Amino acid sequence: NCLNGAILLLPAVWSEDVKKATAYTGEQVVLKLNVNPSWKLSVIQWSIYKTFTFIATFFENNVYILDNFKDRLKLNTTSGDLTIKNVTAKDALKFTVYLETITGNLTTIVVQLFVQDRVHKPNITLLHSFLDAEKCVISLKCSSLSSNISLRWKLEPGLTEHFCSDSPAVTRESVMWTSLRTNRVVNFTCIATDGTHNESKEWSGKCQ
Repeated sequence: NCLNGAILLLPAVWSEDVKKATAYTGEQVVLKLNVNPSWKLSVIQWSIYKTFTFIATFFENNVYILDNFKDRLKLNTTSGDLTIKNVTAKDALKFTVYLETITGNLTTIVVQLFVQDRVHKPNITLLHSFLDAEKCVISLKCSSLSSNISLRWKLEPGLTEHFCSDSPAVTRESVMWTSLRTNRVVNFTCIATDGTHNESKEWSGKCQ
């Protein structure tokens, strides 16, 4: 096909510098090259695998995208950046891009893409809710299906009663309890975070 006919040269010397990028499944990521803005690129070749399967190529002012990626890739012919839409776990690859400028400068850049699952909204389970000497004791458990996340609790503004919970840590479960002086409706929020993305769930209730 026209893509195979357009495939050119590969540089003899490969850069050891590996850029790193992180994406979330289902989202979009731009593999940025940060090349010199004064460069005018005449050739851009993005490839994957040791076999150098070309997935996006710019040559003779034409852009070629491999059929398997046609709906998910967008090549910026000015910067050389590659946009990947609807990222999947299979996209966690090492991408190699070969660049050539109109003045004959050649360079090769490697980008390692890491793919993570989205942070799922946590669930809150009521463990205990009872009256003890007119005090309302409530215990809740927050859990998440996500891995490598930290769970923490957020109290409603103005809560003055003693509150206890697990220390924030990389975990899938966190338990908290409190003893309220009066039996009233209170709100607690559990927040799941991976350091970049947050998801939260709120619980509202009182002792019955």
